[in-house]
Amino acid sequence: FMSDLLCFSAFNRLYGIPLDYVIETFEEQKVTPVPCLHYAFTGLCSHNGMIYPVISFSHLCEREIPLTRKCMILVELEQDQFILQMNDVPTVIYEDEITVRTKYQKNDRLLKVDELCQSKYGIVYVVDIKNIIHDLSRELLDDRYVQD
Repeated sequence: FMSDLLCFSAFNRLYGIPLDYVIETFEEQKVTPVPCLHYAFTGLCSHNGMIYPVISFSHLCEREIPLTRKCMILVELEQDQFILQMNDVPTVIYEDEITVRTKYQKNDRLLKVDELCQSKYGIVYVVDIKNIIHDLSRELLDDRYVQD
């Protein structure tokens, strides 16, 4: 499906999230660590009176981004909402600025990308939010039941 993309840079690549999933972006806020959470999660964050789980984009990549100012994206997937924390100020690439879309097959353990898009800004790796959350949910449940 076609969609505008909220894009950000990480590890010398341009990543995008379909704008349909984004509720808002905002400046970094305090994240309260929670013991024994999956590595991808940095903790919980209170935003506009609600508490959200926070997923670190660098942890999804299983790499550490040097400490810089972070940005947060409030994402909604079906009925679930969470915050994606990143180290870049995002920009929007509109659907009509994308010239070529190609399915993408190679994925990392945690980070899933489902297509590459060519734009005047370069190649955008479109993050597959649905599969990331699905896989994290499975891992969390598996871990919970495997422990003694």
